[in-house]
Amino acid sequence: MQPATLAFARAREPGLLTPDDLVRDHLPEFAGGGRDAIAVRHPWNRTAPVRAADRAAGSAFDQGRDAPIALIRATGAGPGRVPGQRAA
Repeated sequence: MQPATLAFARAREPGLLTPDDLVRDHLPEFAGGGRDAIAVRHPWNRTAPVRAADRAAGSAFDQGRDAPIALIRATGAGPGRVPGQRAA
């Protein structure tokens, strides 16, 4: 099981987080750049329009929480991508 899966399950059980919550409501620094409509479910099922950041984020996680968030903020949403739709 992925650590993120366990963290999500632990946050969902007491009602702290749902799949329909907007990511920006829990991580305000995620707002803007075309990411405002991204719900928790979208990165979870890989339908968030942040694929460029997603590809580069692996090594960023080794640098702590701020590095991947900064990477996603700098990248923005992919052009023509809609939250909830898989990339072609």
